Amino acid sequence: MSSQGGTEIAPANRDDRRDLRAEIRFDVNRSDCPLAATGDEDVLTHQIIEDVCYVVSDAADDDPSVRQTGTVMDGCCPCSIFRHHGCVPVLTSVDGDTVVVTTYLSDRASLRSLVDELRTVVDGVSLRRLTGPTGGEFSDVRSANLSLLSEIERETLTRAIEAGYYDDPRRIEFGTLAQRLDVSKPTLSQRLRSAESKLLLDLLGE
Repeated sequence: MSSQGGTEIAPANRDDRRDLRAEIRFDVNRSDCPLAATGDEDVLTHQIIEDVCYVVSDAADDDPSVRQTGTVMDGCCPCSIFRHHGCVPVLTSVDGDTVVVTTYLSDRASLRSLVDELRTVVDGVSLRRLTGPTGGEFSDVRSANLSLLSEIERETLTRAIEAGYYDDPRRIEFGTLAQRLDVSKPTLSQRLRSAESKLLLDLLGE
């Protein structure tokens, strides 16, 4: 691992096989990522250059120019988490504060570690889709076998599904869902993380 600014960075290998393709959704409203500042602007591109996270977006409907925003990555930017894990975040969609990113990982342990660390800086982290090396795909918890879950996990996930947390676009935000279920955000995050992990492994047949 190399170190830059006190943070260990996963080394870049010239031939680094990545078998898992993951689409990860999260909210950027409490992060320092410049994606949080785009508002209703259409995001044209998002790129990390050295230690800076750049976003280029349309300035306004009646303005032909674009707006470029750059923020030096720190521990509160989700892009720094992807960089820390040696993953390239490819922006898939932006809907208000909700972002979907596609990235590639070598194994399930790497995915778990990435998701766990993302949850320390952003809310509403959920796995939208995961494609495995054998072609198995996890794509929708709404059609999964919930009997694999504990009673509290099943109840939490069912209510999250009913509230539209897993809809696209999402019909309820993470904080609002926690309030509705009368639990803290860390508790809700832990229950959803545990449930998603069990369903993920079952649907991928691993």
